[in-house]
Formats: sequence, C-alpha cells, structure tokens
Amino acid sequence: MTAPDQPRKPSWFKVWFSLALFLAVLVLYQLSVGPVVWLMQHEKLPESVLPCVQIAYAPIGLTASNCKWYGNLLDRYLLLWGVEH
Repeated sequence: MTAPDQPRKPSWFKVWFSLALFLAVLVLYQLSVGPVVWLMQHEKLPESVLPCVQIAYAPIGLTASNCKWYGNLLDRYLLLWGVEH
C-alpha cells in the first residue's frame, strides 16, 4: 500500500489509451481534409469560415508542397472526393 502523499504512477492502460487517442486525432485530421475541400469547392461553407479553414489546414498544404510523396498521396485522396487542384 502506498502512502497518500506519494504520486501515483500512470497505469499502462492510460498511457496506451492516450497514445491511441492522439494518433486517432492525427489520422482523422488528415482524413478530414477531403470533405472540407469538397465543401469549399461546392460553396457549402459560409464565407466567414473560410479563413479559419485555411489556417487550420495550412500544415497539410505546407507538408504537401514540400514533400512530394505526401503531396501525391494527398492528390490521390482528394480525387476520391472528386476534388482536383
């Protein structure tokens, strides 16, 4: 039994769950670019939202422009959404 004033070590479940959640958010962020670009191109988003969307997805655009394989992968993914650029 531990003393009440000693900090508890995190359980492995919490560590792995946190890591899995972090990775899931990163993957979902990458995958969400398709629907968002489709909505932008079909003018389904209000004009007031566009600057925020551009800022939120700037890291993806920057990575795609500086990393050829990622840019090619992103282009192929966007084609699945019927988006060309």
